Amino acid sequence: MAVDLTEKYPAAGKELFESPKRKRTVLWAVLLGGALLLLGLFIFFRVRTERAERAAADKAPVTGAATPVDVSATVAVSQSVTSFIQMTGSLAGVETSDVASLASGKVIATPINVGAFVAQGTIIARLDDRDARLKLQQTQAAEQQAAAALRQAQARLGLGAGGSFDATAVPEVRAARQSYESAEAQARLADANARRYENLVETGDVARSVFEQYRAQAETARAQANAARQQYEAAINTAR
Repeated sequence: MAVDLTEKYPAAGKELFESPKRKRTVLWAVLLGGALLLLGLFIFFRVRTERAERAAADKAPVTGAATPVDVSATVAVSQSVTSFIQMTGSLAGVETSDVASLASGKVIATPINVGAFVAQGTIIARLDDRDARLKLQQTQAAEQQAAAALRQAQARLGLGAGGSFDATAVPEVRAARQSYESAEAQARLADANARRYENLVETGDVARSVFEQYRAQAETARAQANAARQQYEAAINTAR
């Protein structure tokens, strides 16, 4: 049905409805109002139909007969009942503790049975210690080698047992001292031979040339002893 809004609102005049923008606004308002009206009618009839169907279902008679139930009866008697329950299961303590070893390994023995009482320090499991023993032996051997190397280094440095330095304990100094003592012994022997032959020359038992030969040997031995003593003293000064 068309409605002439110019007749309903004569005061607005034709300018209110002849503008294109205002015409579109009025058209959209009319369409939106019609859509809301149709939606309200649809909801109304839908609710009314559902209520009618629910009322018809409540008034419909129940079909089918009830299934009979078997009921057994017995005579009540008085008797004693044992107050225990027999069942299968396992017991768990109120408090539990996790036991772990400080070292990892394979468990080879468990001398304690399940449920037994144990005291502090009781062995409850034994690990395979063959690998640990082998590592211990290797470590001990390495320690012995290190101790021997330390003693050798101390001996080369001239350190005594208490850690005090002794220059005469240095291997080079000991070798120089041995050389000096050997040269000194040979020099003393040569001196003794020279004196003996000197006495023989005076008595005329040997020729003077033989005495001169032994005296020269004594002088050479003494010079070698003096040189060895100087080397020994130099070795001591070097070690210090």
